[in-house]
Amino acid sequence: MPLRSHLKRRQQNKYKHPSSMRLIVLGSSSAGNAYILRSSSGEMLLLECGVRSSELLRALDYNIQSLSGCLLSHEHGDHAREVRWITGRRIPLYCSKGTAQALRLEDDPMIRYVKSKTPFRVGSFSVLPFDVEHDAQEPIGYLVEHREMGRLLFITDSYLLRYKFPRVTHWLIECNYNGDIIKDRLNSGVLHPAQYKRTLKSHMSYEACRKTLLSSDLSSSRSILLIHLSEGNSDEQKCRDGIAEATGIPTDIASPGLSVEINKTPF
Repeated sequence: MPLRSHLKRRQQNKYKHPSSMRLIVLGSSSAGNAYILRSSSGEMLLLECGVRSSELLRALDYNIQSLSGCLLSHEHGDHAREVRWITGRRIPLYCSKGTAQALRLEDDPMIRYVKSKTPFRVGSFSVLPFDVEHDAQEPIGYLVEHREMGRLLFITDSYLLRYKFPRVTHWLIECNYNGDIIKDRLNSGVLHPAQYKRTLKSHMSYEACRKTLLSSDLSSSRSILLIHLSEGNSDEQKCRDGIAEATGIPTDIASPGLSVEINKTPF
């Protein structure tokens, strides 16, 4: 069953989960990417900062002090658009050294370097960064853990996931394109061969996303949110229904304005 069907039920029974994490989607496409994790205490963690600062402010209820930090995956503009706005407000920005160099932020005092497979803490969140495969200088994915939600795996802009992570409760995983659709667009001349080749070596397909999930331990998993779908190269319904059917886990597509509770226990 899609997450939106569960959302209405959770909103009606929101007082039954006094300690719950909320995931808010601000953007999840080439136009801009950003996600907020908000705990029951009001503490927030930002994943990516690729949407306008005005949108970030509204999503934060204009309370910048509640934001413990921002995790950045790589330097491309649809993910890193507002990095200087973030650091200019003295919010710690976590990224790899390669990403900071690509953004020319090495001297910014609010940059916090992360290293693949070296854990760290941001407020009440525990974070494990890991290297991913993308055409960026040193791209990173994140496994984020919190007592209210369990473990959330965040991987975007990577054509594969090399690691296995146990006890993942929630997945934010890229499902950028469908193989048959992108091939048809290439053969019809709509898609340039160079763009076709780049997409295959920098983004995760529906087929790779499905394989990644099915080869993972899903025994603790409660939800899957498919992110960064290509507007022209993907079929939302096929992606959502196919992943949900294959895994047996509630699956939905990340879209701006989506707000869902993500807890350790089943919905």
